[in-house]
Amino acid sequence: MPYDLAKLPIQTLLRPISDAGIALARLDERIARSAVGAGWIERSHFADACASLWIDGALVHGSNLNGFRLCGCDRNHRD
Repeated sequence: MPYDLAKLPIQTLLRPISDAGIALARLDERIARSAVGAGWIERSHFADACASLWIDGALVHGSNLNGFRLCGCDRNHRD
């Protein structure tokens, strides 16, 4: 579904977009310095892998991703 950019209220969206960017930068710095930072990053990669499979049409729940290759369900997703 394409968006008509001329109809978007850009001026009212600039502040929330800027605030979100600042919050993400702060979160990134906190995660990098945290003792659980490595685990957070691993979970992020895991969520990205699930999202990628979902976009490719393989509707796989995150809890089943570990067994996805073992069961042969990846026949359409070989590298």
